[in-house]
Amino acid sequence: MDSFNSSLLRGWKLETTYDNTGKRYHQRTSGDECWRSEKEIGHGSFGDVWQERCVSGPAPNTTRAVKHLHKRQSKSFEMSRRELDALVTFSDSQATEYRQHFVQFLGWFDDVNYFYIAMELIEYGDLQQFITAPLPEPEAVSIVAQVAQALQYMHRASFVHRDIKPLVCPMAEY
Repeated sequence: MDSFNSSLLRGWKLETTYDNTGKRYHQRTSGDECWRSEKEIGHGSFGDVWQERCVSGPAPNTTRAVKHLHKRQSKSFEMSRRELDALVTFSDSQATEYRQHFVQFLGWFDDVNYFYIAMELIEYGDLQQFITAPLPEPEAVSIVAQVAQALQYMHRASFVHRDIKPLVCPMAEY
């Protein structure tokens, strides 16, 4: 995974160790954290996404989403690299205007078989699971405005995304 050790990504790598029960430990400046996978929350062409909970460390009971990507799939590897570049760009501490539009990147790590991307967990899932009937116009307007704003940010930073997932949240004023 040498290409993931670029200077851009090096600062986002989570140093990881495992105990004999499979619990994952990350070393951070604020102290060690231990995480446990709780349930699969999604899957796609390139991997699965799991909800994890911090079972010990400075922020116990914190949750996150972790995408698991198999290293043997070269297409997955290239997609992961591009995804990481975008996540770093839109999660950078200087990029505060992006925070309300993008899932926050927490870091990456790997083992012999898998590459992992840790991200903010969005509790409500994606929009598709909530669309069971036509949306009221104010909700549709809010969603389209959020997507348009996020696309504008992405295009300014020279990114295009193939899998846009607008968040379901209380009505925002635009």
